[in-house]
Amino acid sequence: MDKLPIDIDLNTLLIHCADLGASRIQIQTDQPVEIRVHGRNSEVTEDRLGNHWVQHALRQMYGSETATSVLTQGGTVDLSYTIWPDKTKPRYPFRINAVAATIGAERGINMTIRPLASNPRPLSEQNIEPRLREALEGDNGGYLICGATGSGKTTLIGGINRDRLENPDCHCNKAPAELDIPKRLLRLHKRIVELTEAGPMHNRSKSNG
Repeated sequence: MDKLPIDIDLNTLLIHCADLGASRIQIQTDQPVEIRVHGRNSEVTEDRLGNHWVQHALRQMYGSETATSVLTQGGTVDLSYTIWPDKTKPRYPFRINAVAATIGAERGINMTIRPLASNPRPLSEQNIEPRLREALEGDNGGYLICGATGSGKTTLIGGINRDRLENPDCHCNKAPAELDIPKRLLRLHKRIVELTEAGPMHNRSKSNG
């Protein structure tokens, strides 16, 4: 696998990694970009990334120059980021988690980026336990879907939304925003999907409720 130059554009880098089948992309100050594909880690850039490149990348995904200030104040950045270079082709959705890190004697940034499937996997393919499936099909109440990073929360939510989208008696409120409900399903079932997201641009600190 040919290594990428360290001055590569962020979106080009992320699309390249997603096309390689990466399940995780690790970007850290003063380190090469590392990806995990089929359980194996490998480096994809020729050299280490400088702090300026990493900071710029974080601000671009966050959509604000204040992104680094959030980390400096001890917070974390957890958000969705979608690249859609061609409206006639699939999107590239990602989930980003960024924290401040100590790199040697200096302060830096550590970002874990997870490419997401643009077409949510059906619940029938996710080995959902029967009792959980039954609970998800209830008419009343809400659900808390919790777990560690990478445990499958977004995949499960995507399957739930797809399942409800294909049910003509359900109203689908879709979140998080990076889940891309395929337009063919919307046309097929003549559905309207309401898109909502509560993210860092709406709520800077999770501790504040």
